Amino acid sequence: MEQKRLCSDCFILVRGQLINRHGNLVERNHIHNDTVYECNSCHNLICLSHVPHEWSVIGVAEQFDDQPAQSA
Repeated sequence: MEQKRLCSDCFILVRGQLINRHGNLVERNHIHNDTVYECNSCHNLICLSHVPHEWSVIGVAEQFDDQPAQSA
């Protein structure tokens, strides 16, 4: 499976664990204490875990579009 490169905004967000999200992130899903965003620039899915506060990359949006949605 090919790993898509992060745009500079996502890289800084994940690497620096910033408090605020950047402007290209659009909320895609919210489950309990996690919010999943899709970046309009690099199309990676970025997860914000609220407890503890942590940003992480969970994949490329196209990889998840064909899978059925799962509820919590």
